[in-house]
Amino acid sequence: VALTAIATSHAIPTSQAPVRLQTDPNQPNILPSKRTEVPEMAYVLSQEYLRTQFNVLESRTLARRVISKLKLEQSPEYAAPAPSTTIGRFSKLWLPQTTETAAPETPSDEDHRLSRVVDAFLSRLTASPIRNSRLVDVSFVSRDPKLAADIANTLADEYIQMTFETG
Repeated sequence: VALTAIATSHAIPTSQAPVRLQTDPNQPNILPSKRTEVPEMAYVLSQEYLRTQFNVLESRTLARRVISKLKLEQSPEYAAPAPSTTIGRFSKLWLPQTTETAAPETPSDEDHRLSRVVDAFLSRLTASPIRNSRLVDVSFVSRDPKLAADIANTLADEYIQMTFETG
């Protein structure tokens, strides 16, 4: 009981924000008389399209769009520096502090930092297809419930925008 109480008191609460998206391929021919596809071929193309859309939803490209739109790289949840080593934490206790200024970030540092933000973003994102449908449940986990909801909604908006741009 004591271990459970200690673990619970140190647990960081998280919120999960879900959004449901419908993925439909573009249908250039609206009239049924214009369709010349073989039903089996249409099913295969449809399944290929759905797999592609799932990959888009979990893509780094879409993640970068959401991160950029919401400026998540500046969010405390994502902007936190990498954890220091144990020696580094203890050395701060007895070593004199210097007043050196940090060097400005180089483009490669920026790419690496953004890459870490994208990795953190994608680790909190799940996209689950709903069986026998064209629906996908997408959810995002965050410590801040409002941020989780904002990210889920922005992801849906950016996914729809990307679909229009590439359609």
